[in-house]
Amino acid sequence: MPLGLDAQRALTAILRERAHQLPRRVAPRLGAAARLLPALLHASFGERPLELDAPGVAGLRYRRRWSSLAHAFGLPPPCRAQRERPLIDSVLALPVAGTLTAYAIVPAGLADESRRVVRDRLEAIQKIFTAAGAPVSATVLEPAQLAQDQETCHRLMAFGALLAGHLSPAAWDAWESSRRPMAQLSTSALAASAPAPLATLALTLLARAPCPGPLEAALMLLTRGMEPRHLADPEVFCLNWAGLVPELAGLLAEAALLSSSSVAQADLRRLIANGRALAHACAAAIRASGIGRINRFTQRLWREALGPVIPRFLLPAIGDRLGAEAAAGKLRLDPMRVGHGYEVLLRDGTLLGRGASPVQARLRALSLVAAADAERPPGQGSSLLSGLDPTWREVGHRLGRKRESASLLLVVVAGGGTRPGPPMDLLNRGLERVLEFDGALSVLLVPGKRPSGRMLSPDQAVRTILARAPAGASLEVLGQGAARPVATRLAQIAALLRDPTARAPIAIEAGGRVLVPTGSRVFDYPLRRFAARPRHFTADPDAPDISISAGERRGLRWLPAGMVQCRVLLIDANSAALLYADEHGAYLREEAPVAEVEERLREAREIVREAVPPAVLAVRLSDALEPAIRRAGPSIAASRVAVCGTISSLEVEIEGERFGGKSKLGWRDAAEALLALWPTGEGQGVVGIGAVTTSARGKGLSPILALYAASVARRRLRTHLARAMEAYRMAAASRREG
Repeated sequence: MPLGLDAQRALTAILRERAHQLPRRVAPRLGAAARLLPALLHASFGERPLELDAPGVAGLRYRRRWSSLAHAFGLPPPCRAQRERPLIDSVLALPVAGTLTAYAIVPAGLADESRRVVRDRLEAIQKIFTAAGAPVSATVLEPAQLAQDQETCHRLMAFGALLAGHLSPAAWDAWESSRRPMAQLSTSALAASAPAPLATLALTLLARAPCPGPLEAALMLLTRGMEPRHLADPEVFCLNWAGLVPELAGLLAEAALLSSSSVAQADLRRLIANGRALAHACAAAIRASGIGRINRFTQRLWREALGPVIPRFLLPAIGDRLGAEAAAGKLRLDPMRVGHGYEVLLRDGTLLGRGASPVQARLRALSLVAAADAERPPGQGSSLLSGLDPTWREVGHRLGRKRESASLLLVVVAGGGTRPGPPMDLLNRGLERVLEFDGALSVLLVPGKRPSGRMLSPDQAVRTILARAPAGASLEVLGQGAARPVATRLAQIAALLRDPTARAPIAIEAGGRVLVPTGSRVFDYPLRRFAARPRHFTADPDAPDISISAGERRGLRWLPAGMVQCRVLLIDANSAALLYADEHGAYLREEAPVAEVEERLREAREIVREAVPPAVLAVRLSDALEPAIRRAGPSIAASRVAVCGTISSLEVEIEGERFGGKSKLGWRDAAEALLALWPTGEGQGVVGIGAVTTSARGKGLSPILALYAASVARRRLRTHLARAMEAYRMAAASRREG
């Protein structure tokens, strides 16, 4: 049946009343923009690009308040109004998630030139509002386009406002085409974008099955005697719309009754129980709608708008009741064991949260309290979170925020500080290189879902950061009191992993091991083996054992050309580590007895000087190294060997004879030849490298590769020397026993 004139007048009254209420329902800047928008379309202003003739809005006349509205956006007063035939029939506005979408409905069959004038005017207005902090988007629509876009028809009738003009017969015909029952997906899309919590709840429950559209629902409610000024409120309209379905009327009526302050103060347990029942019904409706199979992101935002724990429209009432509990000192979030899980209960037995672990139970209770606290009006007593310890209070503040994307919150738990001694890095403390914290609370926040949390060990906390930060996922690290330095250190690692200018891969030292995140994996290396051969990586500048400039933020980006830097640090009382790095970001690390450090540096200086291309060696010594060298005293005179052959087939030359590689004599023979050269009675001698003439693909070795060749030759000789010495000791012991 076509819409009669009385029905059109009543529906127009609803849309116009929403325009009067719109400034109270959106941000003040958006409300001012909505009031000024019709004036900008109907009048000209003495400023480019608004000095041209305005397209005009049907039925609109000049108003004195336009000058003050224009002044609020830095515009001069209007200089003239459009008096010819207007190009725009009506202007409608739709609030959407902190923005305002405007629709300029033009007459059917409008000329292309006239459409261009309207479109250019809207683009200019949109730029002015955006620059003034009022995000407004504007679109030109013909009635035929509106008829084809059923979703926009539903949104405008359910939540839209008529800012100016009048709806033409062609526009009513387009709207009339949307009177047929709405499909589940259409209701789901409408619920996901509802501007108020109660409207979201009502439309979510409607999404369980096909239902009448908003236009048909408005006509049915008007027929039942409801006033247009009441239906202009989106929450009242959607609540009564859902009430047209018999099985939803009782559930929504009870929820609306319980949300009133008087009932909420009387029975908090019943209020929370009703909220959980509504949340369960809404979850079933969301699953039944099938929107998750089409757009999972929209499904999550829908659940977030509804409220992941309790429907949001009940939270103010819950906050009032919890505020009374907190004022009486009865609000505690301590979990207790119940059956196979844990629960957080008030003194009257009201359940706030339940979980398989005490952390999960407390986190779920805290999420309810934080959500209720966020919905309390400002100035209504102290915060519900004020009685918590600082760590849980910070977690509560994060839980109370609305979320648009998944994020991970790590709350560091401070350690006992019982690991003294250098290095002072909190992730590699003392000679044992231990992690100087006891773990972290991991809280995963996903839109539309309850928060989940668990305790992580120190190693798990570091690996979680390495796995999440490079992927660009949202990550926040918190720490209170003694844990703040550790949290800052972990946040620095996350920032380094996200730095687009850092050369990959990035190596992180934690707990005496080297961790390298690559793609979705984290490779784990023992410190001694990580750079035993040359590796290209960007080191964490604060890592004590793999950074050439520990404690300096400049890193490898400032390594000079033609120079090999060497950092020598003390491992323990008897050994030291030599870390080399060249201008290309190649690292090499080797260990040596403290007594041999000076001899090792002299050899390295000669090796890099004879490399291709030659380089100089710059040495940095750790603070405790020089006293350790003096205590160790001079080393035994070294037996010199020359390293030759190729990098893939190393050989050593001793007293003019070659061993290893392609020669007939192996490394065991080289060890025995060295033993013959060592002085008797001085214990195990020192293997010295006299020269490195090794090649790779017919060319000389670079400084780092030459140092690597010397290191490999030295390690092989020391390994075979140890075996030979053990064999001689066993033979000597056998002779003494015989």
